[in-house]
Amino acid sequence: MKLNHIISLFSLTSYLSGQDTCPDPFEVGYTTLTAYYKDSLLECANIDQYTHCQHNYYTTPDEGESVGGCKFRKEPEVMDVTLWNYDCKSINNQWKFGKLMVKKYNLTCEFKISD
Repeated sequence: MKLNHIISLFSLTSYLSGQDTCPDPFEVGYTTLTAYYKDSLLECANIDQYTHCQHNYYTTPDEGESVGGCKFRKEPEVMDVTLWNYDCKSINNQWKFGKLMVKKYNLTCEFKISD
């Protein structure tokens, strides 16, 4: 009886301590949706803002769907990852895109300036 309790406690401790590590990116699946406007880009991905690990708790718009006034750009598919690009007509549309990605789809977004 005591041995089962110790084994259970060890298993629980191992499970909880394992939560602080990032899973293998290829196990989770990498997703990035990027909205372009002039020389700025807004990159949204399935990255947890606290652990900086990829996570499964997200959704995406339907492929080909415009988001926040930004138009989907059809590009060749990359195996096992989702890399979708969108063209925005204004910085306002790009901002709307980002707000939707965070609130509706549970993605984390970051503005970048392209070189």
